Amino acid sequence: MLGKLLKHEFKETWKLPVLVCVLVFAVFLATYWYLGNIPPAASEDEISMAAMMAFLLFTIAVICGNFALLIYLAVRFYKNLYTDEGYLMHTLPVTPRSLILSKLILSSSWMILISFEIFFTIFPVMERFFQLLSTDPQISLYTALGEYISISEFVLLVVVSVIISSISSMLTIYASISLGQLFGKHKVLASVLCYIGFSAITQIITSIFMTPYMVSYVITLDTTTAAAASFQFWEFFRTILWIGVGISAILAVLCYILTEYIMKKCLNLD
Repeated sequence: MLGKLLKHEFKETWKLPVLVCVLVFAVFLATYWYLGNIPPAASEDEISMAAMMAFLLFTIAVICGNFALLIYLAVRFYKNLYTDEGYLMHTLPVTPRSLILSKLILSSSWMILISFEIFFTIFPVMERFFQLLSTDPQISLYTALGEYISISEFVLLVVVSVIISSISSMLTIYASISLGQLFGKHKVLASVLCYIGFSAITQIITSIFMTPYMVSYVITLDTTTAAAASFQFWEFFRTILWIGVGISAILAVLCYILTEYIMKKCLNLD
């Protein structure tokens, strides 16, 4: 039955995510072409305002696309399971787990897809932007980064982080919406406040775990050479990223358990 739910969910949701992905890619192509046709800086102190604006607009566009897709998937979950449509969905011969998983698998897949698209398009844009700021055409962003960090490990960290954070983000939204339905009135507002609460708690816990590493990094920072400082930053960044991944994974599990429990024991469709 999960397969049928996934098929139905895909048919109902594919249009907007595909449109967002196409628009993001179109913005990338336009920005990449535009940056490639701007003259490089005459000196290291000169910054092309046109390049700055193009890069800024590209960044805003991809953030808006990601946010729009997240909102769409959240509204889809709410309407499909906690409004009038929910009466039909919860009378189907399927378990709450199947309903949650059908939403989660598709929603997370769409979020992972657009996150990877953003990641693999923003670096070529940054490369061209980096070249415009440099007076040496031989300097490459990838070469500069590769001198101080492990590119393969960096990509692996990003891939794992994107997958876990996408799943965690969707489950946090699901748990917030489910908690909001327990309130008698203003359920949407209650869901938003629950999401803010989850986000605040997550930030506090993350800060508690990351603060010792941040303090240690500042105290032991070696600024004698650029290579030493860059290597230390990479070690710090890697540790912080793994901490974030671990916290996101734990949050995802807790939010899933909470969502399934509410849907099984405390369903409120009034």
